[in-house]
Amino acid sequence: MTISKRKKGQSPTHDSHHEERERLPRFIDHNGVHCGVAYMILKSSGFEHLPNEINQTYEYSFIDETQFRKCLRKPLA
Repeated sequence: MTISKRKKGQSPTHDSHHEERERLPRFIDHNGVHCGVAYMILKSSGFEHLPNEINQTYEYSFIDETQFRKCLRKPLA
């Protein structure tokens, strides 16, 4: 089970491997902090596994660049 470290006002950050020249999204960061969308999915009953699956493909993607439907069609683990 995923443990979210999201706290009020906290957002995912970038580790030292990424420069902060441009503002890039991050689905779940290296400390386990979930973005707002990832957190809502995590808290949805029956979909707790989904944020980690989405993060594997779309960690640095904007929402309009993702294809979450592909993840939803996978059988539940």
